Amino acid sequence: MKTALVYALSGVVLLNIARADTLPALIDPNNPAKAEHNSSPQAPPAAAPSLTVSVPQNKLTPETLIKVDHIQFIGGTVYPLKELLGPFAPYAHKKVPLKTIIGIVNDITLRYRADGYPLSYAWLPDNNFQDGTGFVE
Repeated sequence: MKTALVYALSGVVLLNIARADTLPALIDPNNPAKAEHNSSPQAPPAAAPSLTVSVPQNKLTPETLIKVDHIQFIGGTVYPLKELLGPFAPYAHKKVPLKTIIGIVNDITLRYRADGYPLSYAWLPDNNFQDGTGFVE
């Protein structure tokens, strides 16, 4: 029984050693670091797809009058909402130049920075002030 077990284990070891010496067909035995490449012709690359970008229809300028009925803040948990809305109060229910609103939003960003929040900022998203409602994020 012992002899049969020794022969069986020896055979398994020898087969594994013999199998480890054979290289796959894709590897050059003289230079195993360089794999053989298929020399079959490849299809030419496809033409790049064309891309068209639509330009927004209504381009707002700093002088564009914006109707301000309601301001909604998204995010902004550092300051109370009443403090953030304070600078907008004189312009409620009026038409205001966009540059005035941008100035107020930039002042909010400066306040964040002055109070030690250098990565925080306020901004106006595109397509804002629909039906008099403005969003400040």
